[in-house]
Amino acid sequence: MSYVESVGFLEDFARDLHCSPAFDWYSTSASAQVRANCAEPLALNGRVVRLELSAGHAASPDQGANLKSRQRYLYGTYAARLRAAACSTRQEGVISGFFTYFNDGSDSDASGMADNSEIDIEWLAAEPQSIYLSVWTSYDLATQGSRRVYRKINLASGTIEYTRFGTDFNPATHRDLASEPEASQPAQIPAIASYDASARFYEYGFHWAPQSVTWWIVHPETGQRIVLWHYRGQCIPQIPAYTMVNIWHSNTWAPEAQPQALACPQTRIAAAVDWIEYQPLEPVLAPASSPATTSART
Repeated sequence: MSYVESVGFLEDFARDLHCSPAFDWYSTSASAQVRANCAEPLALNGRVVRLELSAGHAASPDQGANLKSRQRYLYGTYAARLRAAACSTRQEGVISGFFTYFNDGSDSDASGMADNSEIDIEWLAAEPQSIYLSVWTSYDLATQGSRRVYRKINLASGTIEYTRFGTDFNPATHRDLASEPEASQPAQIPAIASYDASARFYEYGFHWAPQSVTWWIVHPETGQRIVLWHYRGQCIPQIPAYTMVNIWHSNTWAPEAQPQALACPQTRIAAAVDWIEYQPLEPVLAPASSPATTSART
């Protein structure tokens, strides 16, 4: 791998995915599918990419439908307009995500765990009024050890349910960050009336800098950018990562108020992405022969 100058991208998925210079897709399941150039009247140009799972789909992210950038990117602004997957009941454990990710098992910071460069925006289909934000710097598959911070917000009510730091998957052991200024801003979030991530398209984004990550949503009526979290702590990835969107079945992660919502999809389901944009601050780490593209939104 070598550094090449990054000029960013804007992909609107108005062509078959194999024609995209920015994205490809993968799944270990034959029943997952990602299809671009699909008609969608609510998309800005009438076309979207659809990420689909069949009824009865097996659990695990790799079994899901994963849209993945062809190159890895570092600091900059990441944004997407998308609609999360909706389930036929509120009992399914279906996750939708827009995020960056890279983990090759190396440990460049000598933390004793593999480096895990990851910044997430995620939605659980059983609770589509809420949004989960997280940033990781380490994750070890064998031990399940991690280093991450995360925040959950009910956007329909404007409630920040928690902001925490954890090194495992047991919330009881995690440190509450509500009193730590570098990790707890903003302390209040305005509500978006009737927010449901699976009911309509919303524009989301995050700005990744060497010392901070800032997430936001654009209010669908006012066009105002609402900051959801401005994190300035020690848990900031410093390694280029792939830009991704996915949907998958989890049989272990359910909303706190609905712990039984872990069933596989009962019908075929899909998330839809209108466009994804990246504006860089730093060079991208990628094969020197990889194509670079520029686009401007009109």
